[in-house]
Amino acid sequence: MRIDSVTLEVDGVNIVGQLYLPVGDKPYPTVCACHGIPAGIPDSNDRGYASLAEQVCSNDFAVLIFNFRGTGASGGNLDMLG
Repeated sequence: MRIDSVTLEVDGVNIVGQLYLPVGDKPYPTVCACHGIPAGIPDSNDRGYASLAEQVCSNDFAVLIFNFRGTGASGGNLDMLG
């Protein structure tokens, strides 16, 4: 498995994520995992969606996980109103 850091520019805002790729260079079906909005401080022992991405990737799927704008390393402001 390979994990690539990715940055997507959306409306001038950098959205940061990771792309999990199975071994090999063929096209793979891809899952885009969209996280929920945290209600509190995350547990430092919880690996979050990374462990889910690794498990799905081990079954020959590529997986994109990312942080919505204003969360994690993504730019912008979190806006629940759209």
